[in-house]
Amino acid sequence: MNCEKYIYAGNRSTVLRRMISLGLDVQHVLPTAGSWLEREMPELGLPYTAVASKKQAIDFLSSQKFDVFVSTGFRFILPITQLQGVHPDTKFVNIHPSFLPDLRGADPIPGAVLFRRDSGVTCHIMDDGVDTGAIICQRKIPHFNGVDAKLLYHLCFRLEPEVFQEALDKSFEPIAAIPTTGSELLYFSFQLDDDRLNAADTAEQLTSRVRAFNTPSKGLRFAVESRSYKAFGASIIDQSEITHVLGGAEKFRILAVFDESIVIGHIDRLVRLDGIHPKPTNELIGMYIQVPQINM
Repeated sequence: MNCEKYIYAGNRSTVLRRMISLGLDVQHVLPTAGSWLEREMPELGLPYTAVASKKQAIDFLSSQKFDVFVSTGFRFILPITQLQGVHPDTKFVNIHPSFLPDLRGADPIPGAVLFRRDSGVTCHIMDDGVDTGAIICQRKIPHFNGVDAKLLYHLCFRLEPEVFQEALDKSFEPIAAIPTTGSELLYFSFQLDDDRLNAADTAEQLTSRVRAFNTPSKGLRFAVESRSYKAFGASIIDQSEITHVLGGAEKFRILAVFDESIVIGHIDRLVRLDGIHPKPTNELIGMYIQVPQINM
């Protein structure tokens, strides 16, 4: 039986629930303040301390005795070398939702959709960098047509407990170092303009941008006549036969409005944007989406 003492930190309970089901000795949980994990903690019945700052996390970990620290979605970058000075025999491991070394950073799932990259889940040793420690084990989710952030979050979160258990079975021993440089490797953490309609996007890039930010807290932002909107779905309409019905395909001109959707021109193609909020009205027909967008 595993007799090690664990501390778990993060913003979701996927791996923590597997740890509980395996009977691991989880001494304490450090949910990110305001996260889903913090809201779930009363149900899980484990001692916990909501963490709102990096200093709070460091102070707590420095004062405890534990054998393994497990992180999934913990927002604070910890000084592992400093902590190992206090806990020289402790293992610090992280479960990251990408196929490292690609897509290091805080937002790998939107990044995988936006840039059409393979995704997955990796368990790795933590060091002082961001997702740079040696790999223990990983599973890949190849990119596929129609993937969006909502679905990819679901797939990755379902894989996380499996990858953790595989790492546990390997006693958290790494199998490979992570290269941190290379022309093909991406680092992605959300920036202010990433979820705004971009004038330089091709039709394919535009649909990927919408799908990358289709979670409830995001949405692709755009404006028409200084009014702000968000879109949560997108697809390309290739049938040129309907272009003359809608009045051409002039870039960013709104050609049709129905339900919570609009159709816009995009050079020689059409793009359908769905889940528009607030709901669009027929008054928008013939108007142009503004690029760059206003502050929202």
